[in-house]
Amino acid sequence: WDDSIGPCVMAGRRVLVVAHKDSLRALCMHMMGLTAEEAFQLDIPPAIPLVFELDESMSCVKNYPLDDSATSTGGFKVCMFSKKPCDEDLASAFETEFPGSFSFTNPCTLSTAAWCRGATAVCLYIHDECGADIVATFKSMGVKLILLRCRNHDKLDLESCDAAGIKVVSVRDVVADPIGEH
Repeated sequence: WDDSIGPCVMAGRRVLVVAHKDSLRALCMHMMGLTAEEAFQLDIPPAIPLVFELDESMSCVKNYPLDDSATSTGGFKVCMFSKKPCDEDLASAFETEFPGSFSFTNPCTLSTAAWCRGATAVCLYIHDECGADIVATFKSMGVKLILLRCRNHDKLDLESCDAAGIKVVSVRDVVADPIGEH
């Protein structure tokens, strides 16, 4: 970063980094200010560029995957955060019914919320963050609907959703074989 990438970015150049997932995780850790554990948990999809927008101080202000299916303008698409093995059927249903839908094992946080770019809806689980700042990010990305696949969600700011015109619905009852929430 300090010797190659940073100076190029500071000079106003766009930089493409192609590397192994672990190297990309280390770079994300540096750019996003993540702990080693948080970086290890990142779901970095193969062959899909990740875009990082930086401010003047080289701090990451926004990041998102640049995927044709995620950024095209046509059709309803769902972005699922915190995908677990038990969510495979629901994720497959989204992808079948709404081509171009996509999912991440990463939780929704302020650092990952912009990954929903191109989605009409986001699907959240109980530990996903969804405060006013994340709702604002969703709105700026064009999200119109939040789908909850859990009974309770104490990190969801309903007033911000209402003010942003983002509807919130539960899809918990349509999830096959729900597991206990903790």
